[in-house]
Amino acid sequence: TVSDQYARVKTELARAVQFREAAEQAREARLSRERELRGVQKLQAVAALSGGLAHLFNNALTVAQSVLESLRQDTSMPSRSRASARMNEAMEPAVRATRDLMIFSRQEAPEPQSVELGPLVASFAETLGQTIPEDVDLRISSSPGLRVLMDPESLKQLLLNLVLNAAEATGVPGKVLITVAPFKEVHEPDIRWAAIAVEDDGTGMDDATLNQALDPFYTNKTKHSGLGLTVAHAIAAQVGGELRLESSEGVGTRALVLLPLETAR
Repeated sequence: TVSDQYARVKTELARAVQFREAAEQAREARLSRERELRGVQKLQAVAALSGGLAHLFNNALTVAQSVLESLRQDTSMPSRSRASARMNEAMEPAVRATRDLMIFSRQEAPEPQSVELGPLVASFAETLGQTIPEDVDLRISSSPGLRVLMDPESLKQLLLNLVLNAAEATGVPGKVLITVAPFKEVHEPDIRWAAIAVEDDGTGMDDATLNQALDPFYTNKTKHSGLGLTVAHAIAAQVGGELRLESSEGVGTRALVLLPLETAR
């Protein structure tokens, strides 16, 4: 009958549409995997090149700093001692960038330890405060008992990078807030993550800048290498975590580091 023919045609059309949609989804998935692979290959190439350069610069800077420190301790010539101290201070950004490069190019994570986040952040607060302008108000809020498995020095480097980035974004005066708290994904039944959030009240980023913020060597600041956020993300990824960025122009930026809890492993 006509109705039967119509039903068969309708069924065939529906199948054709479903087939086309499935083919399109498969194509998009393939293109996405290819993009991800190209991104990984690009990062591996950059990491290999960065590692070689970082070791060369690190050796040269270590020697230079050693010589400058010797000159600084020589009190027989105060002017030379003061000059060497200023030179050492001027080299600090290069030392920090070289350290970031070495971390970024590292293929294996250091031996992890059981670390309680709250006490570590609290003990590192004085050092963090000394690295940012005096007019930037650094505040810390921590929940107790959150333990993760990772290298403590790598965790400090992650914090330092995020706080330096946030402090420069605020301008002067400004505020930077570090919050340590448990974190639960919507689709997960239990709390499996510890979150470290570093928030600033700066100018924020537009979408174009936010989308590139984690790219190696990308920066819209004049004093940085463009590796701070990339290295922070790499450190978190080495222990199965991640770095998420949220930003609104005129409001500020929030860097959220998620680290798997020791009990969730």
